Amino acid sequence: MRVLFFWFNLNCPARMNIGVSVLAAELKKAGHEAGVVYLNEKVGRRFDPGGIISECKEFGPDLFALSFGSNHFKYAAELIRELKGLFPATKVICGGLHATLKPEEVISVPGVDYLCIGEGDGVFAEFVSRLEKGGDIGGMKSFWIRTESGVIRNTMEAPPAITAQTMLDVDVVDHRAIIMENRGIFETIAGRGCPNRCTFCYNHALRCAYARHTGASEKDVNYFRLRSVGNLIDELKMVLSKYGDIIKLISFADDAFNYDKRWLSEFVEAYRKNINLPYTANILLDKVDEKIADGLFRSGCSLARVGLESGSEEIRSKVLKKPFSAADVYRAFRILAGHHVNTRVYLMIGLPGERCEDMLSTFELVARLKADSARLCVFYPLPGTEIYDYCARNNLIGRSGWDNFDTISILKWPEETGIFLKKAVAIFDWIQNMYLRSGISPTYEKLVGEAMRMSAGEWESDETRKWIAETSRECFERFRSDGHEVYFRPFPESPYTAFLYNRKRKIPIVNID
Repeated sequence: MRVLFFWFNLNCPARMNIGVSVLAAELKKAGHEAGVVYLNEKVGRRFDPGGIISECKEFGPDLFALSFGSNHFKYAAELIRELKGLFPATKVICGGLHATLKPEEVISVPGVDYLCIGEGDGVFAEFVSRLEKGGDIGGMKSFWIRTESGVIRNTMEAPPAITAQTMLDVDVVDHRAIIMENRGIFETIAGRGCPNRCTFCYNHALRCAYARHTGASEKDVNYFRLRSVGNLIDELKMVLSKYGDIIKLISFADDAFNYDKRWLSEFVEAYRKNINLPYTANILLDKVDEKIADGLFRSGCSLARVGLESGSEEIRSKVLKKPFSAADVYRAFRILAGHHVNTRVYLMIGLPGERCEDMLSTFELVARLKADSARLCVFYPLPGTEIYDYCARNNLIGRSGWDNFDTISILKWPEETGIFLKKAVAIFDWIQNMYLRSGISPTYEKLVGEAMRMSAGEWESDETRKWIAETSRECFERFRSDGHEVYFRPFPESPYTAFLYNRKRKIPIVNID
């Protein structure tokens, strides 16, 4: 059977879809053919249903498979309408995060024949094989099936074991182009799930969904899982055999890289021996200790990424339900710094109940911690999460339509707070420099003050955007040449990531130092 995936990565930096890569590999092992239309403006193709259709005709699919998040749902619905108009006999299946958390919304889209809810590896290839042979699919767990008499709504399978996860298919799209667009960074995962229950995160929502479908209690769902170290290392060896000439950095995209200390200890030795490239990973701040920090450093961790989110402890604990205190934050950063582990903090502003001073406290904390990098996003309530329900109950959502996490708040804000939020997104590196309390701080304090005094009309002008870009570059080059530590956003394609320059590091940050 010929299955054509649509890999939605619009209005975002080019990234791998690890789930689609695994499913494509499993389909091929089962004797099927798999193709991918990669929807990305930089590396794949832009969203142009008319142009996409020609690629569909060339492949000749028996099944269209669309995987998307909430931000791409509107594009998926539009594409399905076009596909069904031209290929009425070809079935359409949808999967991914949005289909799992909001299945009724997705199955209601005209033209959707099937849903895959939950994780598809281990079950999707079997579903396709049964379709091809005319077998019974009506009772297959993890699938919803539209029939003439209505929709069959099956429960999800339990989370699959991933100890021996199928290796990624890195030929199904042009991964060389993706790696080069990402400046030599290759992304994969070491595990799935997260033990934490943050209100804004899809992980908690998925854990709850698995509990509902399997009848297990939430705490008994085997949601956090790790690949074996050998399985992971074998995949990295395979990838390096194909793209080793351009890969500078391995990025582990899973959420809890340091949760299992024994696994991490085994990984450290195997990675040093077999791979020995700089890497970056997401770590749980409350699980940091001396042994973990030492292992991260010895194995070449170029950036340990931490989900800090807010500088306000009240917002972290009461709104986001992050499992750590301010004391935990400072303790973890002292340990990481003591072992020369570079850090990146993930920040989120525009949270429910957040005030302007709370947003400022977030950037002030970055400066106090001397984080080596900061990645900013604007809060968006993901459907299916606890905080989405809170926002909906309290009538906080003011608009719909969203493409990324970087620039748009869909919450209702007083006019003054709304314009402050936009300004903070545009000049957050200036604000962090203001709070460094160093020789550069007075300059940035003056610039921040000037920006904050602008009216909404002045702020939205092309002249102001040009002033920000030129002033940022001029101040950065001057202070950098003078030897000052200074935050700066170097990559136009990723304008919400800032790095601390002129900091002495034992392990360089790839593409920066």
